[in-house]
Amino acid sequence: MANRINEKEAFYAKIVGFFDQRVLASYRSEPDRYVLKTDHFEGHLQAVVDDDGVPVAADRIDIRFGYRTCASGDLALAVFLPDLFEKSSTHVQQWTAYHLKSPEWTTELDKRFEMWTARYLEGSWSIENGPRYHLEDTVEVINALCLEVVEHTLFQFTSNPALNFPSAQNTHAYQDAHKELYGYVIDGLDKQTIQRIATHQGLTINVSSDKTLKALTKALPTLPPGSVLWRALGKVSTERRNAGHGVRPSAQRFPAFEEFTNDLETVVTGLRELLTTLENVLGISGERARKRQQAKAWLPRIDRPPMAHYAIAQLSTIVGKTVERVEFGFCEHREGTHESEGMILHFTDGSILGIDTGSNACNVAQNSPQIQRSPTR
Repeated sequence: MANRINEKEAFYAKIVGFFDQRVLASYRSEPDRYVLKTDHFEGHLQAVVDDDGVPVAADRIDIRFGYRTCASGDLALAVFLPDLFEKSSTHVQQWTAYHLKSPEWTTELDKRFEMWTARYLEGSWSIENGPRYHLEDTVEVINALCLEVVEHTLFQFTSNPALNFPSAQNTHAYQDAHKELYGYVIDGLDKQTIQRIATHQGLTINVSSDKTLKALTKALPTLPPGSVLWRALGKVSTERRNAGHGVRPSAQRFPAFEEFTNDLETVVTGLRELLTTLENVLGISGERARKRQQAKAWLPRIDRPPMAHYAIAQLSTIVGKTVERVEFGFCEHREGTHESEGMILHFTDGSILGIDTGSNACNVAQNSPQIQRSPTR
């Protein structure tokens, strides 16, 4: 067993380098140029790019990393070296200054590092995503549910790019992480949507002067005061006050990364509790609502009304009709047209509507000077 562990460590040494977390500080300070996203056992640093995929700062960087626990309790970055040397070559000199040459690792089980190596170095599909992933996923489902029923999202933001795990093991880093979490899941609640949720249930409430959490308690009276949601968000509020009110006491040594992970997992549990409550009061499952919203995104967007003499202008006459039967399949081929599918709707009043696809690709090919047509023989 010892030999296998040593062989694995020797292999990792060839493709993984270890660095002090402070190397990320300069990137955190320039969110206009770099995007840093961290979770329980992994992180990803990339350059901000424009619409054409070109880095706005003209320097490319794309580094994936994990965390490994030092004997001191600090966390070192475990960096996939090909990302640094091949995808981020202009940053090598900066990272070299933070390289840990002979680090001493914890002798206890380092589950976080084991998860990263299993997923990214050994290709395991069984590693569960971290709590930040589940946080954003749950917010997405809640938003889709509210958008489907009350036509407005509960959370104003689908994510918070500034939300990251603590960068150091102290109380200030822990509180600062909670400050960004607060802006996402508490300040980010939309009171207009909360009002609509209450109205949907037949509740008459006034939340105009309430803070977001108080407004939510009014709109969802079925959530008991002792629920995980209120406890989790109460913790976030407390730590945010510590970070942003008055003068903070001096930073103290503290297992910030581990405690923030636990807090975030509790928030996810609370939001799932909120999701279940919303599913009950709004009458549709969150996943079904998300699938409907995803499908709607592919529907055509109407840009302007049709010309009055176009056949499509008659479509409003089908409102209120009942479909009796449907025919559908591939249309009969006609010379000079492309293959297409069609459908015929038969209504109970005897009216019929036929719909098939059309294309002007042939016209484009004939008129485009860039397309050379071979002479007919």
